[in-house]
Amino acid sequence: MNTIKELHENLKIFLYRKDVFELLEEAGCGWLDGGCRSLMKAIALWLGEEHITYYQIVKHPNDNHSEHALIKVGNFFLDGDGISTYDEMLHRWLTEELVGIRNGILYIQMFNPGTEPPHKPTGEKPFYIEEDKILLLSAKLEETFDKENVLKTLKEQR
Repeated sequence: MNTIKELHENLKIFLYRKDVFELLEEAGCGWLDGGCRSLMKAIALWLGEEHITYYQIVKHPNDNHSEHALIKVGNFFLDGDGISTYDEMLHRWLTEELVGIRNGILYIQMFNPGTEPPHKPTGEKPFYIEEDKILLLSAKLEETFDKENVLKTLKEQR
């Protein structure tokens, strides 16, 4: 079984490999600035929805449109920055991703990506890359990582 640190580093290396990161090329975004929902969906397909919970980061507790979308398995969140605990995720988003957020408050909450509405002020719909690219990303995760070992590591380590 890997450690969380090893899995974290290996996931980051994987996500920024040329053949993987180029799946976002046409979209003109990265895993943390537009590609998060696509990565979330690919990880859910790979690990199986029975093992994951969908989470979102929002600015207000009643928001339904995500600032960021991610997966949680056990006590750990998975996104374009690898694997984080709740405190690590919150700290990163307050200090690096959404610096200057009102009152220094963000909410990390469960959500259903299938019912995520467009962003209220702009009408912008939740963005996903093409379905075939999400399926390819999921297949690349399957080829690169031992799914059972990943699930065991995420569920058993605290």
